[in-house]
Amino acid sequence: MATVSGIAAGGADDLWGILLAFLGANGWHTLDTGSSVSGNVSVQGVQLRGEDVSGTGSIYVHLVYWKNVMTDVYSLQMEGSAGWNPEADVLQFGQNPQNSYRDLGTSTSVIVRTPLHGAPIQYWITASPRRFMGAFRHNDRWGSLYCGFVMPYGMPSQWAYPLWIAGNNIATDDYKEALNGCPWGASAVVSGMLYCPSGRWQATPNYQSPPGGRGFGVQMWPYLMQPGQTYIRNYVPLEDRNGVRTYPVTNMLFWCANANEYGLFGEPDGLCHVTSWGAAGGDLLTKAGRTYLLIQREMSAANDTSAAMLLE
Repeated sequence: MATVSGIAAGGADDLWGILLAFLGANGWHTLDTGSSVSGNVSVQGVQLRGEDVSGTGSIYVHLVYWKNVMTDVYSLQMEGSAGWNPEADVLQFGQNPQNSYRDLGTSTSVIVRTPLHGAPIQYWITASPRRFMGAFRHNDRWGSLYCGFVMPYGMPSQWAYPLWIAGNNIATDDYKEALNGCPWGASAVVSGMLYCPSGRWQATPNYQSPPGGRGFGVQMWPYLMQPGQTYIRNYVPLEDRNGVRTYPVTNMLFWCANANEYGLFGEPDGLCHVTSWGAAGGDLLTKAGRTYLLIQREMSAANDTSAAMLLE
């Protein structure tokens, strides 16, 4: 894996170029690109191909950068698929095989979004040929995303294509809206889609029924699971025998109680749960010789809403 960080002085426009260049240098191949301008709206698209777990197969992530300078709206939109249609319009979603935009047997579309900003953005991006992940800070607001394979708990015959596409919401491109959340399970906002063992796309990260009748959604332990059921909150970092405090970094786990998907599926690669007691977004935490970035949920710095993004 590789990591890059810095300041995108030109805001989302610069960040788009930085992201694509970094992915191209770290195992992601560009299959198609396109752009269009209509009035105040500008759209750029790219179809990417990465590698599966074995290194012999392909995974597909489709990105669209949408902006309207007049309304101060900048957004990175994402779609995952189990294949690629060379005839597809790279500026439109829903045309690739088994895509997250419109699942089998549904008529409702889902676009995973990470709202951005036109002003300077502090960024951290990590990538391997199988997945990429990013955190983007503009003033007191955070955006984040995860695109690519997750670590499966099972054989390829049990879960052949564990792909997760996650951002801040599926409802708005505007960073000023209250509907923004985070990829991990720290909010009730549907912000991602997981390609499950059944071959269906399910919403993450909460228990609510996702749009389009897609099951009950996939939950993420150890965050809020359902009303009245939470993990232990507000506990302080652990102390070793010398009295030195360290932050417990634990795996996030995908699990689902839907009869068609029931079970513990796996975990994100390099994205973990961490208690944020006494820390803040942007802090670097060291655990077992590995460095993690503490990421906040959009505008929340509460102890039970943060995540740890592995930087390596």
